[in-house]
Order: sequence, then structure tokens, then C-alpha cells
Amino acid sequence: MLTLVRRVTALVALVASIAPGAHAQSVLLQIKPKVGDTLRLRIEQEMEISGVGKVRDADTTITMRSSMLMLSRSIVIESDNEGTTVRSITDSVAVDMGAIDPRVATLSDQARRSLQGKEVRVRFSREGSGIVIEADPDIPRDLQSVFSQLPATFPRQAVAIGSTWKQRIPIPDTGPGQVAGTLEATFRLDSLTRRGKLAHISMRGTVTRDSTAAPIRGGARMTMSGTVTGYMVLDRGRGWVTDASTEMSMRSHIAQPPGSGLQPVKMQMRLLQRQRTMDKR
Repeated sequence: MLTLVRRVTALVALVASIAPGAHAQSVLLQIKPKVGDTLRLRIEQEMEISGVGKVRDADTTITMRSSMLMLSRSIVIESDNEGTTVRSITDSVAVDMGAIDPRVATLSDQARRSLQGKEVRVRFSREGSGIVIEADPDIPRDLQSVFSQLPATFPRQAVAIGSTWKQRIPIPDTGPGQVAGTLEATFRLDSLTRRGKLAHISMRGTVTRDSTAAPIRGGARMTMSGTVTGYMVLDRGRGWVTDASTEMSMRSHIAQPPGSGLQPVKMQMRLLQRQRTMDKR
């Protein structure tokens, strides 16, 4: 009996010594696909914008809805210690601006033709940020951001389950060198699958822009605040985010230029984007 008790005691001690180490397993979260890989992506985006302003002294609300579905291929053409370069080719795109007005339908068709069949080259850092380094000249600048798929950045150091890290991410405007706002985000490594192949990461943050930022088109000043939530699944074996979803909800106030005689406008925007890698190994 004494021998059995000693064995059980030793086994409990062994399990106790192993368990904390297993729970505290630290892993690197990196974008690091292999050269030659082809990643087939499905990107869905829905946006709703409501604006409230005065027309003939009466409050008027206008709501616009739009959606986009894009299928594309990202071919890994270069990789080094700092990051990865991919060719992203749009195979098909459908844009719906949700209006019967023929002029809006024309804009939808223009947006579709601006993307379909076009190619961009995107450079991804190991930490996950994406920059368009070359693009088809027919793609408008404000649509090029669609190809920078990862809005988040990962920490440089290894992290354990339950760890959090913060990132301050500038949101570019359509004008060169201009910033539309700032995303202050907190990320968390929620879980790892067996052997750490898949990392599940959640994100919460706030978006802000104050009136001291550069004026928008026409000289108006815009202040903005909102929240962002999302998640992503990083396939550490492939070195790529294979599933991600981001939801953004914002309120803004647009003050018209002095002397314009125009009334201020209040706006609300909700944006939902989902990205999935379709092919499997």
C-alpha cells in the first residue's frame, strides 16, 4: 500500500509539474507562407451608412447600403527574414450598391470593372501588416486598400494562451500621406489547437479622428469615434490567416467650411468584413 501511495504521489507531482508548462506554451504568430503557395481567398464586405442633416429646415435621413463579394488568388513570389511578397489577382468581383437609380448602378459596374481581372503586389511583414507596393493603374487608390487583407499586426515576441498585446494602427485616407483616423486595438491569443497548429485570436478596439485632422473633400472638418471587434485564425503551419472577421461601428460629425452656408451632417457607419481561405491541404 505504501508503495502504491508513493507512486500515486509521484504521478500527481509529475502531472502538476507538466501542466503549467503546457498551459504557458509560448508561440510565435507570424505571416510566413512558403514561396510558390497559392492561397485562394473569399472576401465579403457589407457596409451601411446613414446621414442626418437639414433640408429646408427639416431633419432628413438618407441611408445607403452596399456589399461586395470578391474571389481572388494570392501567389507567394518572394520571402525573406523580414516578410513576404504576394501577387494578388482578382478572379471575380460582385458589387451591389443597393439602389434602383441607374446612376448608382453605373457606379457599381465601374467599381466591379476597376477590380476584376486586375493584379496588385502586396508586401506583408512577419507581424502581419500589408502594404500595396505595385498595382494595376486602373485600380482607384481607395479600392487598393481591399487587397491589404490583414488589418492587425502580431507581436514580435512569442506569446502564451491568454496573453494580450496592444497596437496603434493609423487608418489611411484616400489622399496620399493622409490619415483618416487611428485604431487603438487590444489583441488576445484565446486558444491553440493541438500542437499549436491553429491560433485563435480576438480583437477589440476603438477608432477615433478629431477635428484637427486634415480637412476632408471641400474643406469640411470631420470628427469620428467608434468601436471595432473581430477575430482571426492563424494557420501556423501555412503561415497565413485562413479565417478572419471584423466589424466596425462608427459615428461621425461633419462641420461644413465657414461661409459655406451648409448645415453640419451627422453620420453612422457599420462595416462588416469576412475573409476565408478556400483551399485546403
